[in-house]
Amino acid sequence: AEAPRQANEQDALTRHAAILHRQGRGRAEKGQDPTADYGEARNLLEGVLRGNPAHTRARCELAAIYLSQAKSDRDAEGDLRLAEIECERILRIDDTVSIAWRMRGEVHHIRAERRGEDALERARVAEESYSRAIAADPKFHRAWMDRARIRALRGRVLKSQGGDPMPDFRLAESDATEALRLHPNAGSRKWLEQLRRE
Repeated sequence: AEAPRQANEQDALTRHAAILHRQGRGRAEKGQDPTADYGEARNLLEGVLRGNPAHTRARCELAAIYLSQAKSDRDAEGDLRLAEIECERILRIDDTVSIAWRMRGEVHHIRAERRGEDALERARVAEESYSRAIAADPKFHRAWMDRARIRALRGRVLKSQGGDPMPDFRLAESDATEALRLHPNAGSRKWLEQLRRE
């Protein structure tokens, strides 16, 4: 009886942390400080993980918080590294967790956007991670769209270096088309239209 009760409490704490994380992201989008929400969410998740280090939902949420913090430039590389560590821990437990592969891809995607000389290598690792997310869940439309974006970024980097971007642009178009087939939405459609004009 004790184990199910403890698992239910851990799940409830993880859900509460996710709410705090969303609340913090909402604050950040309005230009407000999300630090308190992110900090409280992290504390809850770290407590869950002390009791159950294999709680993959808590690890996924913790990685997502580190990614949110990295996007707000608080300590971008430090937070990216922490997100990457959590993704690696999740994938050691279960390498079929598609969201962990997607977040690992996002870590390297952000690095590819921010770094000049190793942007192509970071893009390669991001693409590989998104591909693993798609392999784990072929209907994961966000992973398809993320892979489209990283392929387009790689094409732009190659173009800036005098290379041919078209092979990557064609792959990106194909991925975006699949993402739209799975989940039609105006944002992805607009992105695809812009890519086609490049």
